[in-house]
Amino acid sequence: MEHGWSFPEAWGKRWGTVTTAQSASILSQAIHYDLLTGELLVDGRPLGRLPNEYTKEPVYCRLFGECVLQVSTSDMKGMEYMTTRKFSGHQVHFGIIEGNLVIRARLGDSTLEAIPHKVFVGDLPARFVNTFVHWLDISTGVVEFRPGEFQVFRYHLDYVLRKLRGPSDLLSTLYKAYLHGLTSFVIADPPTGRTGTGEALSTLREMALRTCRPLEADVVSLLEQISALTPSRKFYPSHKRSMQQVLWDGVLSSAAQHEDFCKEALAIKTSADRCSLLYDTSLIRGYPTVGQAMPFFTASRPDEQTAKQPYRNGEIGSSARSRETTGSVAEASQRSMANKQSALLPGSTPFASKRDRGMRTGCLVFTLPKFRLNLKVVLPPTPSKLVDIADLLFTSKPQKLDDVPALRSPVPTVLEEHRRDVSKLEAIVSHFVDHHNSFQKQQGRVLQDSMRAFKCYSPEQLSAATHPSLDALEHHQQELNKHVEDTFNSLTQSLGPNKPHLVILQEAGLWPQITPQSLLEILAAKSGHRPNELWKRALLHYGENWLLLELENNFTIRAIQARVALEMISPSSSDNTVLQFNMGEGKSSVIIPMVAAGLANGKQLARVIVLKPLLRQTQDLLAQRLGGLLNRRIYHTPFSRKTPLTTVVVQRLQAIFEECKSQRGVLLALPEHLQSFRLLGRERLSCNIQHARQLLGVQQWLTSCCRDILDESDEILDTRCQLIYTVGALRTIEGQPDRWVVSQAVLSRVSVHAGVLQRDHPDELELDQRDSAFPTLRFLKHSAARKLLNLIVKDIADGYIANLPLDYYSAAVRNATLRFIKDRKVSKGDQRLTINALGEGPQYKIVLLLRGLIAYDLLLFTLQKKRWLVEYGLDPSRCMMAVPYRAKGVPSTNSEFGHPDVAILLTCLSYYYSGLTHVHVRQSLHILLKDPNASDEYARWCEASTELPTWLRSLNGIVLDDENTFNACLVPCLRDNQAAINYYLSQVVFPREAKEFVKKLSASGWDLPAATGCPVTTGFSGTNDNRFLLPLSIHHLLRNENSKYACTEDDDGKKISIESFLGLISRHNPPIRVLIDVGAQVLEMTNREVAQEWLRHAPDTKAAVFFSDNDEKMVIDQTGYLSLLSKSSYQDCLRDCVVYLDEVHTRGIDLKISTGTQAAVTLGPRLTKDRLVQACMRMRKLGAGHTLAFFVPPDVNRSILDMTGRNITQQLNFTDVVRWCIEQTCLVTESVMPLWTMQGFAFCERDRLCGSLLGGPGDLVGNLAEGKVRQFWTDIQEPEGCTLRELYDLEDGSGKDDDDDDVAEESDAGSMLAKLREARKAMVATAMKDCTMNEEQEREVAHEIQRERQIQRPPPAPHYAHVLRPQVVDFVTSGITYSKGSKDSCPIQPAFKNFRKTSAAEYYWSNTACTNVLVTRDFLNTVQVTSGSPSDDFLRPVRWVLTSTRTDDVLLISPYEANELIKQVRKSDKVTLHVFLPRTTKTMVAMDDLLFYNVTGQVNEHTTTEIFKDSHVPLHLRLFAGSLFLGEQRQYQELGNFLGILTNPQHQDDSRVRVATDGFVDAASRQILSWPIACPFERSPLPFLKTMLSLRMHNQSFMHTHMGSLVNGRAIQEDAFRGLNQQAAVDEDGEIETKGVSD
Repeated sequence: MEHGWSFPEAWGKRWGTVTTAQSASILSQAIHYDLLTGELLVDGRPLGRLPNEYTKEPVYCRLFGECVLQVSTSDMKGMEYMTTRKFSGHQVHFGIIEGNLVIRARLGDSTLEAIPHKVFVGDLPARFVNTFVHWLDISTGVVEFRPGEFQVFRYHLDYVLRKLRGPSDLLSTLYKAYLHGLTSFVIADPPTGRTGTGEALSTLREMALRTCRPLEADVVSLLEQISALTPSRKFYPSHKRSMQQVLWDGVLSSAAQHEDFCKEALAIKTSADRCSLLYDTSLIRGYPTVGQAMPFFTASRPDEQTAKQPYRNGEIGSSARSRETTGSVAEASQRSMANKQSALLPGSTPFASKRDRGMRTGCLVFTLPKFRLNLKVVLPPTPSKLVDIADLLFTSKPQKLDDVPALRSPVPTVLEEHRRDVSKLEAIVSHFVDHHNSFQKQQGRVLQDSMRAFKCYSPEQLSAATHPSLDALEHHQQELNKHVEDTFNSLTQSLGPNKPHLVILQEAGLWPQITPQSLLEILAAKSGHRPNELWKRALLHYGENWLLLELENNFTIRAIQARVALEMISPSSSDNTVLQFNMGEGKSSVIIPMVAAGLANGKQLARVIVLKPLLRQTQDLLAQRLGGLLNRRIYHTPFSRKTPLTTVVVQRLQAIFEECKSQRGVLLALPEHLQSFRLLGRERLSCNIQHARQLLGVQQWLTSCCRDILDESDEILDTRCQLIYTVGALRTIEGQPDRWVVSQAVLSRVSVHAGVLQRDHPDELELDQRDSAFPTLRFLKHSAARKLLNLIVKDIADGYIANLPLDYYSAAVRNATLRFIKDRKVSKGDQRLTINALGEGPQYKIVLLLRGLIAYDLLLFTLQKKRWLVEYGLDPSRCMMAVPYRAKGVPSTNSEFGHPDVAILLTCLSYYYSGLTHVHVRQSLHILLKDPNASDEYARWCEASTELPTWLRSLNGIVLDDENTFNACLVPCLRDNQAAINYYLSQVVFPREAKEFVKKLSASGWDLPAATGCPVTTGFSGTNDNRFLLPLSIHHLLRNENSKYACTEDDDGKKISIESFLGLISRHNPPIRVLIDVGAQVLEMTNREVAQEWLRHAPDTKAAVFFSDNDEKMVIDQTGYLSLLSKSSYQDCLRDCVVYLDEVHTRGIDLKISTGTQAAVTLGPRLTKDRLVQACMRMRKLGAGHTLAFFVPPDVNRSILDMTGRNITQQLNFTDVVRWCIEQTCLVTESVMPLWTMQGFAFCERDRLCGSLLGGPGDLVGNLAEGKVRQFWTDIQEPEGCTLRELYDLEDGSGKDDDDDDVAEESDAGSMLAKLREARKAMVATAMKDCTMNEEQEREVAHEIQRERQIQRPPPAPHYAHVLRPQVVDFVTSGITYSKGSKDSCPIQPAFKNFRKTSAAEYYWSNTACTNVLVTRDFLNTVQVTSGSPSDDFLRPVRWVLTSTRTDDVLLISPYEANELIKQVRKSDKVTLHVFLPRTTKTMVAMDDLLFYNVTGQVNEHTTTEIFKDSHVPLHLRLFAGSLFLGEQRQYQELGNFLGILTNPQHQDDSRVRVATDGFVDAASRQILSWPIACPFERSPLPFLKTMLSLRMHNQSFMHTHMGSLVNGRAIQEDAFRGLNQQAAVDEDGEIETKGVSD
């Protein structure tokens, strides 16, 4: 600094300023600092980030990748910015010079400038250009070439097993084998006792490398390099096959070129390829494929090698040792690395100085070149037989071994008595024991039993324990080490050569190499060696099966773990058993490998069933634990309905399963894969009996052979673990488009009332309102929710729900209807009134829907009990509807909501909260511009968008090609506009997605446990809310050090932002290093964004750990460099990191968190005890160094206060949190009990049906009679789609308690049925009907249908050939229809018969109505739909009409017929051809009156008009064609008279007149009213018309039209006809002349 800080008076002494010193290479800078805000300016600029024009440059991306650098103003001449932190001592500067980005790095007096690699293209080999970074030393002019990137592999020496250890992933293990092979010499490496080749081949033969996952690109590349170590062979001479020529690599030592390298590499690749078909990414989501992994970086050979020899395929990289080299692989690697320059890792050590360019301490860094070789051997080598260890076991005897030394004379140190204060637990338990709710009281008793057991639980008798001193333990360790060494030497001597000629073999390197690993491998059950008794005792003295597991993985099995494992292997109950084991006790990492190794005995198939988020972790863990000394292979065969099923695939699966069993492997499975395999066998009974027999045969084999282990059994057996196979045709849900239009209208009223409710009752409702966006609601009290429902019912009465007009309702019917909508239980009088008045009207379905939303609490269920982005949200990769989320930000793979109206409501809310994307807005506007009612619709959008510019408030001002206006103005104003979102949903989402299947096949958690007579199923979990765990974990949580509690609200009582929250925990004292977001409070950011934001608030922290979307542990440092945690330097030093665990990773995840760490735990709505305890126990040392602090959002804080009865000024603690979580657990468990019961009954029925078809285990597959199979297929299907009556109609009170009586009591399901019936009796009467609200189905759609839905159009259907039939020609010539009838074969048929094969056919339409409107068969025949499928999408529009002078009949013809008949029509004086177009918009020119354009041969062209002057035929024609607007009030009255609709509601309260709620008047009442014309309808035709018009409109809403009001029972007022365009006709000159109606 040139001078000290100054604080000028002009700035109020608020700003301090100072000027930095200047030198030859450093400019002077002015520094300003604001004392009040902490703002820092350098040369007037704040600290910030580089502009996009810098970060997009190739040279920046090459150096820094995606790193976001913090920069300030540069003090280097010519540069603009410099980094605020240094990289290996270098300060990096950036600037634009002559239009190019220049990057310079300064360290002291040395300055380097990055040279773009494109400069060297054409001048240097491509390898030097593409894989190196080039730095110019400005002072010397020297250009340095540094390797671009490298991947670090770290290994350490295991002194017990005498082998190198490292990461357990496939790439690291293969690379270790490759290093051993490259560095092999004829003399064994001292650390391992084996030659490099021997150690490499031993590694390659480990079952841990035999994976069922597709190999990633870098693994395949490495296998090719390992394969290249084997010398190639060819016949010599080539035309003969008598001799061979071996082609050796002159660079490598001969010891490194073993024949088996290629064989073992090929075996690894073949093993993975066997299951490649099952991992097709288009079929199974979420699995890795080639190319998805981290890129595999390459580096060059040593400089001296590169200079002398051209690079060619097959050459070995820089780690190759010369023939003379001796020593260990570590020594060789150190010499290799000493000659390499430091690699340039973006954001890590990109500017290492020369003295730092050696190998880093504590790790071995290696890189590999890429190869493009095929894994094949031209000619197999001649086999040879050498002596192995197995031979020596039969030719030698072991020496006598010493006993294991005991621990002598421990110095007793009595520990302080371990006391347990259970008073807090007892207070919590007593609250539930005395609870008024019977369910909570029952669970309180279970907790009380658990408490008694807890008080007696003292496994280690800590109060009386004595422990030896540290000196005694160290001395005993030395004795044990010596004993192990002596034992090994004795065994080695016993197996050594005992004759001179054998000694020669040993000295020649042909004698078996005896190592601890080779001896212990003999003990593995899979080894196949059967040593004699002497050797067996000797080897068991050295180790045994579970001891191998301990040695391999460096842990000690505790007594409690052994007891649990033995109980899992052989349950004392001899039945299916679920065990509970406290978290952190080695459940997944120790016990499951122990149990799997014990059960995989060659006689049964050991199968471990896990949750999908834990699949990769468990697969890697089991491979690490069991794939070494125990030599067990881990199998995994994903399966779904989309798996391409052929006979070969089924046979391959059967072979894999049998191999797994015989080879003592372990099969890893997901519950959804098992359920899918089970259901597919049943489904194939309907279409491919041969495949069905194969699948059912494999399934029966698995059932009889599989011994299942369930990890996290409470989650696997959860009611959500349900898989659905949809069956039958896909159809639109009933009641569309009202099904979603009504829901949107109700939600619109919610947004209107929410603000008023929050203003009037701020303590009952929390509200987040964003301009025109839908508000986020959090009900703090249930009373606010009931008030909201009451307001919506009042809106219905006031006519705000346009789909339900009450115009024709009498006062009594109106009141009864409102009570029917509001109340679940309705009086008999209201029932009678409602059924009589609504039973036949079109509004009844709307009333039922509103009853579902309000009386059945669907609206409150979606608003209160479902959290956006936590429990539901969008997944655009799957579909456009909302889908269930399994955790925050993690959509389920295939699950869908089982209740259609829940799905619709949650879809609306998802789009309201997330807003429309650019694509959505553009798509909506494209559709809107083609919409006949575009102006009116766009006006509704503008009403809600106050920020929309005036010139864009007219639809004419929108130009979609103007990208700037679209992106800057339209999208920001419309993305959250509720009216625009509703339009997009109604026009795009729901018409395509709101569909249902007729039938389904289902499987649930009930299907997973083994049936009677099969190997039992055992499982366990760290918690189990179904039985309320032994509260040991809760006891740990209730310690005083975990009592910190804070509410995360701002001064206004609202939840703080995630940025503020991260700042809060960063300032916390003591420091918080772990964030466990089990409450899912972090919704606005991705996991990576949270990690980066946290680092910004904690500048002293080096890095942040989080989980990626692929469930991989990632670490990101302060510079933004991202890598896998397992391959970073932070893996074993998390004390330098902060750790973020999102909701989905708060269970089953283990991290080595340093002692003394405090974690922040968030709470969220409906958080259960299970989830809370699981999350807290990620801190494994609670009570021994780990502590917790709890952060609670305002709504949860309010809920806890209400439960405890405290006021807002009183401090809460963790005891209150535990009590609240237990209460939430009771509520959640009670809510899912009906669904659990329903699934149980369904399982019992499936079990009965399968038993009747398949019989016992030995009866299966060949004898499936066709009739029996057909009946089974009919019975096994369950209803999928439900009608509105089935969902929401009045309960008759009879119930369905006896529907399951046909399930045989003597079957396996008999005892289950009795318990299920008892459970059902204990529930409230409506519980079983309501349980579908909670239902989430893992749905698998047939592959053909799924593909159809993805492209959003049906598959091409064959069309009918056009035919002009003679009867149609006769009508043109004679004007009379001679051959009309209703049969399909008739050439001319009644027009309304056109709807007999559509979804409108189920509604009433009089056969005597509109019989004069006829159609030809060519008009009717469009495409050939499959049998039973509706032709809703293939209705031909009306365009050409023939009228006759001799009859009232009008004949509708196809465009083809019009074209063929036009000449004859011009000559005919009997008929006229009219152009007809239904009136679908208000402003449309009228072309539906047969006057617009006519073709005829008549002399007097007005004859036809005169014929229809007093006829209703034009009216009938408009109905059939789908006209939506009427020309005038007279046409409305005429139409109402024809349909039997009262156009004047004034007679609705006349006791003599019966008027239905839609305005229909019955025949007797019409007579009283002196109806002006004869009405052909006995019942209301409006339901038919409504469906028919919906089909004509392709399910688009037409509520705003005249016909929309009519079919929905709303009287049309005279002012509704204002603004209609005038009628039009074409004069003799072809000009359009207008006449008729005007304003």
